[in-house]
Amino acid sequence: MIDNFKLEHIGDYYKVFTDIRVYEPFERFGLSFYPRYNRNGNYSYHSALYHNLLVKIYGDRLTIENSLHKFYHGYNHSDFTHSEIVSAIEAIENYFKIPSEDLYFRRVEIALNINYPEQVHEQIQHYKLNQFENMRKGKTVYGKKCFMSEYNIKFYNKYIEDKLNNNSYINDRYSNDISIPKTEKRYEVEYKKMRPLKGTLTTLSDLKKKRVILALGQKIIKYFDSVVIQSNYDYRLLTPRQRELVFAGSNSDFWDTEKINMNTRSKKMKLYNSCIKMLDNNLSDNPKYEVKNLMLEKIHHLVT
Repeated sequence: MIDNFKLEHIGDYYKVFTDIRVYEPFERFGLSFYPRYNRNGNYSYHSALYHNLLVKIYGDRLTIENSLHKFYHGYNHSDFTHSEIVSAIEAIENYFKIPSEDLYFRRVEIALNINYPEQVHEQIQHYKLNQFENMRKGKTVYGKKCFMSEYNIKFYNKYIEDKLNNNSYINDRYSNDISIPKTEKRYEVEYKKMRPLKGTLTTLSDLKKKRVILALGQKIIKYFDSVVIQSNYDYRLLTPRQRELVFAGSNSDFWDTEKINMNTRSKKMKLYNSCIKMLDNNLSDNPKYEVKNLMLEKIHHLVT
């Protein structure tokens, strides 16, 4: 459930390494740190690798980043249970000798691997009136992504994504061959900033608590509730004026134009959402409910 992240630890003693040895490698935590430079040739930081984790030291801070899931399993298409998350945290604490209470999140990805129907990718329209864009590599489209200012929302085929990156066959942490199921899908919320998680997730130690994992799961499900998925609606339930609004509102450009009068836009948005809710409630087979139930079942499995 916890995937890519960036942690930060601040301490004046880190300056001893970079201030004195800006252009030289040095040893720390049993790792060899080498200087890295930007495109202009200016010094940026020293870095080292610990398993798949990228460790950087610059100025008075140390950062640890990449995938917690891959750090533990060697891959990230499987389930990552709460007990495994705790074991991964303890491994980081024991190696770096830094309490997890002192490692602060700067970004994090929360993801669920679930086998929802393939057609969901084609049916996804928008999130809070923000359009989803195709996730592609070359000519191959493997999912949908919605860009927000503080987080991104992604739905994609995990098997195709890994195959496009030449990872359809990978090894676990014991070097055993692992084949990714072709039906593997992924729902992911990528937090670029931590403000939306204020009060829920601050330090690495927070993840040791089951209630935090549950709260993170509920938060990404709440986002999913605001995702509009096109279904086989019976538009006869709506009045002609309501139908016009629903068809127009499926395009984010419509709402951008409506910003001219925010009061009118707000009223139309409220009516649009009530129309979608009416259409959803009338469906005998709603793919959105199916996907949501899969998410709830997976979260329950991960914490029990």
